Amino acid sequence: MRRFVVYLSVGVGAFVVSLVAVMLFPLPFGASGEGAVKRAVSLSSIRELEPDSPIRSIDFDNDVAYPHHPEYGDCRGKGKVVDLRPGEGGPSELAFGDVTGDGAEEAMAFLGINNCGSAVPGHVYVFTLRGGRLKLLWDFLTGDRADGGFKKAYAESGELVIELEGRNKYIGGDLYAEDETKKGDCCPTMYTRARYKWNGRRFEMQGRPESFPCIIPNN
Repeated sequence: MRRFVVYLSVGVGAFVVSLVAVMLFPLPFGASGEGAVKRAVSLSSIRELEPDSPIRSIDFDNDVAYPHHPEYGDCRGKGKVVDLRPGEGGPSELAFGDVTGDGAEEAMAFLGINNCGSAVPGHVYVFTLRGGRLKLLWDFLTGDRADGGFKKAYAESGELVIELEGRNKYIGGDLYAEDETKKGDCCPTMYTRARYKWNGRRFEMQGRPESFPCIIPNN
């Protein structure tokens, strides 16, 4: 009888402890215990991968120079290339991520090019920090909207990914070649993704560029 009472007490105690644990630490709706453990590990991994990024503290609007930037603002057809001093120009889009595979973040800055028409060409700069000083790794021009216009630049697995509007449009190719997919200059229906790996001196394309359909909302 005493042994039965001991077993019963232990069983009730374990149940109470489990009930309290569930009340204090509820699982996400629809998650099993195993799923909850995996989720916790995933969140922990994300925290560990958050980089120490001094490059994010830089004011890219007022403290950064942008060299050999073209301007087409002269409607008489005369363009020029200028070096924008700090405070003379800044990015309309700015992204951060490790694109050289060294574990430290770089910055990808997109600047629109001034012109007197409706075109939207652009200039992309990729910066890193070396010895506390900003260093330009690469810069390149993009096309206009559906003809190789800038879509996105980001880091993935230590590589640089560039997405341009249009089919088979990539840096070094003919951005203005007719690809028979656009619905006017304004409206691409395809975009191209190319990946680049840093070899210590420059970015090299990895594999062949891939083209994908744009997601166009229904009117």
